[in-house]
Amino acid sequence: MKKKYDILLILEGTYPFNGGGVSTWSHMLCNDVSNANFSLYSINANYELKPKYELGENVKKIIQVPLWSPLEPQEMIDYGKKFHKIVRIKEKSDDKDIIEKFIPIFRRLIKSIYSDTRVASDFDVIMFLMWEYFQTHDYKKNHATRGSLEYILFAC
Repeated sequence: MKKKYDILLILEGTYPFNGGGVSTWSHMLCNDVSNANFSLYSINANYELKPKYELGENVKKIIQVPLWSPLEPQEMIDYGKKFHKIVRIKEKSDDKDIIEKFIPIFRRLIKSIYSDTRVASDFDVIMFLMWEYFQTHDYKKNHATRGSLEYILFAC
């Protein structure tokens, strides 16, 4: 038996959750190319529960990237973590953490955005620090906390 190629299709707002020309073409490609296995990297507005198309056996994996969902990724996708443990950790966020940990990162972000000399590598570091912070802190609670709101409204 011949080895099949592994192909990643990056799809924005189309296949397999929405119809249209790109979706039709992608569906035909995934079903008609028999010497390939496909992974679909689907960028959409929200998390989709069910594909619009019946997927063929060559589609081995769908990775969804919901851009505008109000839900946290852990609420939509199973990352092998217990959801109640994620919630418990994030509920421990308090004003002190926000003031001492988040606001310095946020301040650095604002300064970088409005700097006359922006450095791309600075944004890489800042985005990583934000990601790291929000692994253990709830972003909804974070932005609804008085210390955070005061800084965002008055100090920027």
